[in-house]
Amino acid sequence: MSNKTSIVIVGGGAVAIHVAQALDKQLSPSKYSLTMLTETDYYRHLPAALRAFVTAEGDLESQMTFPYDKIFGKDTKNGIGRVGTVQLGKVVSVEEKANDKGYVVLEGGQRIEWNVLLIATGSEWEGPLRWPNRLSDLESQMTFPYDKIFGKDTKNGIGRVGTVQLGKVVSVEEKANDKGYVVLEGGQRVEWNVLLIATGSEVARGLEDRGVVILNGDSVTGLEQDVLDGIQGVVPGRTITTTKGVTLPAELIIPTRGSRRVNTTFLGDNSPSAVTINAALVEQGRLDVSRTLQLTSNPNVFAGGDVVALNEAHTIVKAWAHTSVIVENILALLTARENGTEVVHLKKYKKAMDGIAITNGARRGTMYLDFFTIPILGWPIILGDWITSTLKSQSLSAGGIRSWMGQ
Repeated sequence: MSNKTSIVIVGGGAVAIHVAQALDKQLSPSKYSLTMLTETDYYRHLPAALRAFVTAEGDLESQMTFPYDKIFGKDTKNGIGRVGTVQLGKVVSVEEKANDKGYVVLEGGQRIEWNVLLIATGSEWEGPLRWPNRLSDLESQMTFPYDKIFGKDTKNGIGRVGTVQLGKVVSVEEKANDKGYVVLEGGQRVEWNVLLIATGSEVARGLEDRGVVILNGDSVTGLEQDVLDGIQGVVPGRTITTTKGVTLPAELIIPTRGSRRVNTTFLGDNSPSAVTINAALVEQGRLDVSRTLQLTSNPNVFAGGDVVALNEAHTIVKAWAHTSVIVENILALLTARENGTEVVHLKKYKKAMDGIAITNGARRGTMYLDFFTIPILGWPIILGDWITSTLKSQSLSAGGIRSWMGQ
């Protein structure tokens, strides 16, 4: 058994990688071990993936997947840094022996000891975004003839960025100025923190200008499970009928209603000994955290990204803001542990600015920025095609992601 203090990160997304990179640079290899556990062997850049489903232009396949082998620096390999190691494996449970000690259990039975634990497992997606866990298996899933599906021979107003509405909105609930639920027919409630109503807006007009038909007050139900699981791709000649009887060509169906759930199913009943961690589980499987991003029930366990139950939109902007707080507070916790003292100061997370950039092909789009948290401004700003395409639509930020991943 190693005498080193063990930090374990569960997850392979933006929060997990940023925290692993920062800690690898600052921790002493003689005192600490750092393990980042991820079920997949590559990072998924979802903005590029979404466009790849509807066009063959731009060599997008090479811009949406990045291996973990160099995340600790361009001169490193095999996911091994000064202190950190990337280990592939599916987490099936967490064991808790004390507030500051336990094990993460992998499929196959391997147990990895933790003294400080970060849970940053992100969300589980539907449809084509439900990618396989091995990069070598992705190619067979990405062989849809995208250019033929939404090309010049399309009809009935289904364009390159066409999607199918998967739920009829019957009402909107507002719990506070920045929180509420959109209620779908059938009773499903989708939580919102930033609500952008597209009908008649810049987003809708931009799509309609390109021939996309937006169906309002209608829905599609009963989609096959293979569609939702991302197994089924293009089905030539397929049509679907909406609840109002409208028949649509639907050779490729891309659900765009958000994530299916957060990836915390390894907790709860699957982790009976993790009493204090399970105590933080709340609605939708998220984790209740304080402003220090520690679990409210265990200060040695942190959470970040989609899994936290903070009253905010779960976006990449928020995830980046989480990382600096988590890193600083883990370092403070480790210093106090090493010195045998109480933690004197912990950084508190302040809600980051809300923002979203919605691309519409490579040269169009709409960007929403909410400066409400800045007293001098205090109003949201909506920006159009030029700035959105310059900042995101053209590149999809792939260059920055490649550099960040050490590629």
